[in-house]
Amino acid sequence: MEREAFALLTRCAACLSLRGQQSPSQAMGPSRQGDTTHSGGSLSTLHGCSTFSLLRTSAGPLSLIGPAAPYWCSTGCVGLDRALGGGGFRSGWVTEVYGEAGAGKTQLGLQCLLQQSAHDLCKSAAALCLAHNPQFAALRLLQQQQQQNTQSTQGMVQRCNEAFHVESVKAARCAVVYLVSEEVPTSRLGPLAAAAVRRAVRAVQLHPLITSLPSGIVEAVMRSVRQTCTDTMVLSCLQIRHIASMQELLRLVEPHAAAAPPPSSPGEGRSSCSLSDAVRMLSGSLGRALIVLDSIAAAVVAGQADIHGIAQTDASVAAIATQLRCAAARHNWCVVGINQVRATRHHSTGSSCTQFKRTRSPTSSSSLSSSGFSADGSHTVVPALGLAWSSASQCRVHLRKSLSLGVRQLILRQSPAHPPSQASYVITQNGIEDA
Repeated sequence: MEREAFALLTRCAACLSLRGQQSPSQAMGPSRQGDTTHSGGSLSTLHGCSTFSLLRTSAGPLSLIGPAAPYWCSTGCVGLDRALGGGGFRSGWVTEVYGEAGAGKTQLGLQCLLQQSAHDLCKSAAALCLAHNPQFAALRLLQQQQQQNTQSTQGMVQRCNEAFHVESVKAARCAVVYLVSEEVPTSRLGPLAAAAVRRAVRAVQLHPLITSLPSGIVEAVMRSVRQTCTDTMVLSCLQIRHIASMQELLRLVEPHAAAAPPPSSPGEGRSSCSLSDAVRMLSGSLGRALIVLDSIAAAVVAGQADIHGIAQTDASVAAIATQLRCAAARHNWCVVGINQVRATRHHSTGSSCTQFKRTRSPTSSSSLSSSGFSADGSHTVVPALGLAWSSASQCRVHLRKSLSLGVRQLILRQSPAHPPSQASYVITQNGIEDA
């Protein structure tokens, strides 16, 4: 039985191979007898070949399509990047950042977006400068000849050319999208963008491949980087979209936004562009994106209603959680969801959950200790929205602010690939910095 199946598969593969090799006139005009003779000759030639070799003959080399390579979006702080796993927020995952008011959740999300924008601008400027620098081109050709003559490994110039190749840098450009359901802190955007520019320019200046080049090339690269990567350019790359309700967010992240039901309010139908369409227009050919949702809990007032007073259900939150997780995995996006907290009250006979109203006041104080418990041990902080949202994130990050001298703490609570870790930080005029 297996031999008969293999013989049948061999004949089918041979016919496919012949059909691909025939011209259109031969495919339409030859007689049945001629086809049989030709097929018989090919079958005798293909006798003993494996199925995979036949498929290679007819369809070219086999390409195994696997998951896209992950990338990391830096927070702009070395200590926080290490605590998150080495490079910041990881693509392909939904990372939940939760914490009390004033812990720096919005600061962290905006700083990561602006840092990614500044990084892409600086790297693109350096790549374009090297591509059009005659001195760098002469060094590259000279090193190629030396490598061919001595059979040595790649030199620094060759590696620099690969790291800053124009097409590769363009393909890796990342779309930065800020989905906000509250007020945008516009007064903080300027200082955060300026700090992101300084960090990105300094990263290029201290890059080991750039520092290995002659001083003339380094000066030209840094001049181009400083002229290109400005505060205005960084802010222009940031795409901000206000989310008015849970239904609007669901339509944005659904793979087929056109099939979504009509909007329930006039403000919700102002744009039919889905999130995937926006990323496709803003990113490079690799389709990379950093998406920050701030915040998921703000669109659900008192747990069951949106800001228009329309009743919500746990199914809406669960649907958004499912769509965000699928979109991050399907498109290899880096999705950061900012969430608020609620306090769980402990009693001697059981436990109950109490939702505390969130405040934006920077002077508000918290009665919760650094361990997440209140001073009397009666409450503990947990992420809001409960089980309906808990399945969305693969990675969970807790921000705490109740440490001494204004020092806050980032704690990696959950991650599929990294053990729990923590790092301390402070919030200054330049944004979040390592403590």
